[in-house]
Amino acid sequence: MKRLKLLELFAILICFLFVSGIVVNDITDIFRMDENYGWVYEYGQAYSFFSFYGAILWSLLNSALIVTKPNNNWRRNTIWTLISLAPLLFLGFGLIAYHFEW
Repeated sequence: MKRLKLLELFAILICFLFVSGIVVNDITDIFRMDENYGWVYEYGQAYSFFSFYGAILWSLLNSALIVTKPNNNWRRNTIWTLISLAPLLFLGFGLIAYHFEW
């Protein structure tokens, strides 16, 4: 098995940040009305916001870097570009589904 390159590792990290933002958002809702642990909700929501939208921005940047990388292996570049674009695709399909109320 070949070692993953830096941009490919970033693609995996971007997907992990995106999913962790969604999971943390759901988990911290338990602490929303709690007097003692309200700070967990606040910090969790901040982390969720920055990881969710940051992953989308990093997804665009990383995908552009993968596409413009001088490499003859177009199949590998295409696969890693799609993996890197997964958060953006998820958001896009979610917005389309919301628009058509699926």
